[in-house]
Amino acid sequence: MNQDYVLYLQQCLRNLGFGSDLSLNAALEQEMTKGNNEFQLQTQDSFDEGSVIKATLYFWKASDNPNFVLTKYHATLCYNENPKLNKSHTFWIYQLLGVTFKEAFNLLQGRAVLKTLFTPDQEMYDAWIKLDFSKKIAYHHYSVRQFKGPCEYDLEKILRTYPDPGTSSITPKGELDPKPGGRQPASGDL
Repeated sequence: MNQDYVLYLQQCLRNLGFGSDLSLNAALEQEMTKGNNEFQLQTQDSFDEGSVIKATLYFWKASDNPNFVLTKYHATLCYNENPKLNKSHTFWIYQLLGVTFKEAFNLLQGRAVLKTLFTPDQEMYDAWIKLDFSKKIAYHHYSVRQFKGPCEYDLEKILRTYPDPGTSSITPKGELDPKPGGRQPASGDL
């Protein structure tokens, strides 16, 4: 087993947001030594108090290649108080790029995330993606909507329409970054 490649895969897992589960690295190394052409790893994390996101990571290698690749992961957002709200989706990994674990959490909660995507000709482009919970496709997964092109949305202009003098002390200019899809703290009366 190539130890440099193991370290490379571990770094890729950290880049995709799976770095908080330290046992994942040991499990990855153990599974790679078993001689199988594919294996799965389980992990979970919590990004808020009311839910847990779980993931099954799928690794595969061709019979003529000694190196494994992470091809996809299946994420399930589990709500502690109301399991009827639980949602699952499979996120595909392309050239070790894809939706991070935190972005999967945000998408499964209904928020949009800005991602760099690829055309069939391998050209990169930026687009907001959002899961469409009203449309299920094969294997009970949700359709993914893309919003690309020039965006007419000016976040600072919208925030200025709300009278809240305390906002600047909560989120000073430059700290407000919606790209990962996370919620931003704000206060005020509408």
